[in-house]
Amino acid sequence: SELGGWVQAHNTRCLQEAIGDLGGMALALRLLAPRNTETQTQVPALRIVAGLLVRWSPNRIAFADLQGYSVLLYLLSQSELSFELFEILFEIATHGEDTPSRRGSLKDPLCTLLITDLLPLCAPPLQRKILRAIEDSLLRSPASATRLWMETPGLGLPILLNFMRTMASSLYTVLLAVLSQMAPLWGAQELEQLCMFVIGDQQAAIEGKGQILELVNQRLSSRNMNIEVLRSVGGWDLALCFLDHRDECIRVGGIHTLGLLLEDPKATKTFSKKGGWEAARRVLTSHPVSAAGCVAMLQLSLGHLGFEDSLPVEGGRRVVIHPGALEVLISMVGACTQEQEELQCTTLTTVEMLAEDRGNVMTLLGAGALDWMRGILFAG
Repeated sequence: SELGGWVQAHNTRCLQEAIGDLGGMALALRLLAPRNTETQTQVPALRIVAGLLVRWSPNRIAFADLQGYSVLLYLLSQSELSFELFEILFEIATHGEDTPSRRGSLKDPLCTLLITDLLPLCAPPLQRKILRAIEDSLLRSPASATRLWMETPGLGLPILLNFMRTMASSLYTVLLAVLSQMAPLWGAQELEQLCMFVIGDQQAAIEGKGQILELVNQRLSSRNMNIEVLRSVGGWDLALCFLDHRDECIRVGGIHTLGLLLEDPKATKTFSKKGGWEAARRVLTSHPVSAAGCVAMLQLSLGHLGFEDSLPVEGGRRVVIHPGALEVLISMVGACTQEQEELQCTTLTTVEMLAEDRGNVMTLLGAGALDWMRGILFAG
């Protein structure tokens, strides 16, 4: 040229093409091979894998064909796990939507499954951070993404219930928060799984079971879940199983469940005719009497354990709605030990106060209250 310089043309290629020529996603996985699992190289190597998966959708197909997530599980499970590594996995799972300031919605079920598979290998403090991240992602996810989580084998309720069995009780609160994010999509199958977990799972801690039953009752009480769903999976039988549970918190939760089922007048009549109150009395008196159980049964008798939008007004006249519950309550205090004399006296005094209302007297007499009291007197 006139200026004495030279113009040189370069043939530039994108990273995608270059890595493709060198072996594609298989090469990216080799970057994470055991010889490179030192912390200082593993994070950059995983970032390269994430970049290839996030930016080019065909790579996700190729990665799945290579069983890439299984390879990642094998490699990462042998290394020291950190939240930085999980942040990269969340970036893959959200297809690049996840940022330090804002969680993206979970889109890749295979990567999400990888995260949950690695979770048991972490210490509780790291588990808490990861579960919070999952909760935030589900909170921002559309219903379709949450449903994908629930319907993917290995995810959904089964994995969370397994965590309730195996993780520290200090994590129950955050596990319940993740469960709550899925609650709007619960149907009969999910509700049955939860109830069976509460009733029959021998490995799970009582504290976790009680919190799950409380969550189920809250969903039903607020009408966010139709009570007919509970009826469809054996509502009465489940309630009686709760009442017969060895732990007090489950029995108290079962009384709340029973109150919700009794919101339908026709169902209440059927329950009474088929000996439901007698069954409740029999199972509850076979367990130690507690103040919490007596209070819950008293609340049930007054209709205080029904739907939130139909509860009696606070401070108003106390009307006996379910006299059968008072019969059960009197039988319970009749089974009190000598050490529980104060509980017995307090409860019977409360029943006496209810009987000062003429309407309540007529209701109780019509339900056979004289026979109940005669029974407790003879028992004493």
